[in-house]
Order: sequence, then structure tokens, then C-alpha cells
Amino acid sequence: MPARNMLINLKSFVSVADSTGPNLEKKYLPDFEAQLTRDFELLRAHLQANNMKTSEDLAHKCVGICEVMGAEALAKELRLIEAGCRTHDALELHALTNTLHPILHDTCYQMKTILHQMPAESAGTNPLDG
Repeated sequence: MPARNMLINLKSFVSVADSTGPNLEKKYLPDFEAQLTRDFELLRAHLQANNMKTSEDLAHKCVGICEVMGAEALAKELRLIEAGCRTHDALELHALTNTLHPILHDTCYQMKTILHQMPAESAGTNPLDG
């Protein structure tokens, strides 16, 4: 599993935080975690069924979501799975999915920690707005 400080692209994540404001922690971050949790289970099922093209497409979609949010370690793991769908055995790739949930959990935890450490202005909320 990647080192904790390697989980997030801080520049990307701060950009998302600045553009979404307080909705990031209350809405978008829980939606991000829930969507990827569902997608990871679906990815595992498609790999188990040897549906390689569907698995590749789903991994690609997940990479995009992760990159937008700054979830660098997840994007890296998913890129390996995406590329592997063209060249590797489905069972080998299925084994790689075992790391996705723990990395997602640690990533979301780290994102919340970063949000709590950011000044209110940097997290998209202006304390003068009342």
C-alpha cells in the first residue's frame, strides 16, 4: 500500500476544495466514496466473470473520478488494472482489486484531515458570509 503522504495530489485536491466549498466534505466526498465503493465491487464482479472490456472501461471511468478529486494512489492502482485488462489474466487483476478499498478508505480519511486543517477561506467558505 502506498505511503500515506502519497495518497493525494494536494494541488488537485485543494483546487477541488476551493471550487466546491463546504459541499466537498458534506456531499461530494461521501458521494465519491460511495460511488467508488460500488464501482470497485462491480469491477471485481466483471473481472471474476472475465468481462475484460467492461472491466477496462469501468477502471478507466474510476481513474477519471480519482484524478479529478486528487486521489493519486487510487488512480495509479486503477491505471494498472485498466492497462492489465488488455494483457493480463482476469484472476490476476481481480487480486489487485483487494487493495482498492483500503486505499479508498485511507484516501478519504486523509482528505477529511486536510479539509479540517485548511483555513476556512481556502476550503471554499468565507467566514464573512455568515
